[in-house]
Amino acid sequence: DDGSCSYLSGCTDPVALNYNPEAIEDDGSCDYVMGCTDAEALNHDPEAQQDDGSCYFEDDILGCTASSALNYNPAATYDDGSCLFSNLDLADVAVEWCLGDTLWMTWTGGDPSGTVSMSLIDVTQNAVYASLGTSDNDGLHPWVVGNVETGPDAVYRLYIQAQPYPPTSWSYSNNFVVTDDCSSPCPADLDENGLVATGDLLLMLSDFGCSASCEADVNMDGDVSVEDLLMVLASFGNPCG
Repeated sequence: DDGSCSYLSGCTDPVALNYNPEAIEDDGSCDYVMGCTDAEALNHDPEAQQDDGSCYFEDDILGCTASSALNYNPAATYDDGSCLFSNLDLADVAVEWCLGDTLWMTWTGGDPSGTVSMSLIDVTQNAVYASLGTSDNDGLHPWVVGNVETGPDAVYRLYIQAQPYPPTSWSYSNNFVVTDDCSSPCPADLDENGLVATGDLLLMLSDFGCSASCEADVNMDGDVSVEDLLMVLASFGNPCG
């Protein structure tokens, strides 16, 4: 004995799926069969070791309890997993972007309490070019344009899908290209004074809602909307050049 103490940690509960009879110290890793453990419930699972909150009873009304769902049932007292939501609809973006631009992906639809995953699609190869990550389904996600081929022959589009896989809903954006030779290094500098500041924000607000020949159309998609405002706010306070 060298005077040091060494303990084997693990799951010390004999009824757990991952019980380790050699463990001396419980490390909180015990894993159990989950389910409804209430014998009076209609969905009682006699093999369940730990209750997962899924029990429902004779007086329960099964249905969709999510108020944002298409088939919401206000009388339902137990969510039976039947909720249906409108399809995801990914908004189109500008047809040309510069390296380093912040592209705001915006969309509607889907389960607002769920998550979505986003990808960049190589249109020529009709394949995923890069993953753009996952996000809560809040309808807004930024992507800093980079790590892509540039020029007119490299055509991309955005893709979004509901999680988990396989997705119940998905949507594509329009095609766009990326250039590394942008004519304007600071499109959010609407008054062209070399700084994105209050004057640019005021110009944006005065032009908000414009849908033709818009001076404040920062992302060049044909109208002045939330996407343009977000681009101004993202660059606010930054010098151009």
